[in-house]
Amino acid sequence: MSAITRKSQERAEVTKEKLQAATLSVLLREGWAGTSTIRICQEAGVSSGAQTHHYPKKSQLLIAALQRLRNKLKAQAQRRMNAGGESQISLLRYLQSLSFSKRDASYYYATLESLVAARTDEDLRQDIQRFDEEWLEYLRSMANKRIGDPPDHFEVEDIAELTLYMVRGMVVHRGVHQNPKHLENMFQLWCKLVEHACKQKEIT
Repeated sequence: MSAITRKSQERAEVTKEKLQAATLSVLLREGWAGTSTIRICQEAGVSSGAQTHHYPKKSQLLIAALQRLRNKLKAQAQRRMNAGGESQISLLRYLQSLSFSKRDASYYYATLESLVAARTDEDLRQDIQRFDEEWLEYLRSMANKRIGDPPDHFEVEDIAELTLYMVRGMVVHRGVHQNPKHLENMFQLWCKLVEHACKQKEIT
């Protein structure tokens, strides 16, 4: 690869990162309805021509921005799961790795904004549906691979998906009621209830 080509690719990556960061900033501040490509370009300091070159549609830009955040979220979840050094972990440890925290706030809030907007936006709905299905499949797959000796393989995967839905509800709640400690207590209670139910199933 020539030096010119490499520099061109580096500039393109910087431009895309600026656009993705600006998309999230505008989305979180103004919601999907207020997230125009013009506003994004202004925030990013990027021309509209550069934006359409990399992301012809606003929904494509949103997905790219969410994917960037998701990669960070996956890394955080992996660190939580790997904290003890085991290849197989308990159901409780796995569920706790999905806990909503301040570090994850941007991803969850942006995703919720997108899910709500997609209900009445056909183009966005198709993109968000694929994006969300990939995330659900990742959570279910990780539950399958990492949880040691589950009472029922497929039921544990369902629990992982159900936990995501509950976390999303907590995100909505936190947007109005600023009491993260209470929500963390509720999440830990959920984890313990699920763990207890699985143990009871093993006994019966």
